[in-house]
Amino acid sequence: MEKTKIISICGKEYGDLPYFLSLKIGKEKKRIICFDNSISHDLFLSFDRVDEDDDYVERGTTVYMRNKTVKPEDYDAIFGKFDVVIFYHGLNPNYDFLDISDRIIVQTDYIPVHIQSITDLIQMEYLNELPKDKISIIYRDKTGSKISEDIISQMLGLADIESEYVIPFSEQDYTVIQNFYYNGYQNPEALSKEYKSLIEAITGELLGTQKNTVISKFITKKKPQEEEE
Repeated sequence: MEKTKIISICGKEYGDLPYFLSLKIGKEKKRIICFDNSISHDLFLSFDRVDEDDDYVERGTTVYMRNKTVKPEDYDAIFGKFDVVIFYHGLNPNYDFLDISDRIIVQTDYIPVHIQSITDLIQMEYLNELPKDKISIIYRDKTGSKISEDIISQMLGLADIESEYVIPFSEQDYTVIQNFYYNGYQNPEALSKEYKSLIEAITGELLGTQKNTVISKFITKKKPQEEEE
């Protein structure tokens, strides 16, 4: 398991992100296992299954499973078989899995009630105690400037997170994501430049392949506070 890279995705339940990440990482000829332990299972339930009760689906180089826990003593035996492990927690975090993650992504949008549900169901005090360089925040579906990302990060209770990305609302992405949820497959090439740049950035950070890469101008990466001043 020493070389296995582990990423956790929590916050608002957008199952498309772990899906498109698994496709991108799979192109790097990596073996992947993706656990959908979210409340909605919107990722796993999008796949066609011969038996609807199945909790296991294999697509290309990725194994997708739902509602699975692994005992710490079994980590090496199970996770060690894969190059990358993706935990999609959504609003149902497993803190044992968060503990062993190399990268934790918190997804949110700009709607106050959604932000409140994130803080109600996820222990932000726990996340704040982790090294800041392990955590990223993705602000999705931005439609205007009325609510700033600084205000949202304060509402979430997350401080001093340097790796933050803003994704504007895109009808193109909305259509692509809807197609995935209905069809169980979607070519990521149909995504907007903003979304594809985000996938590139996260994959590069996780696999260590991002060397002096300039993130697309369509994604705003917030600067640390001291740099802004």
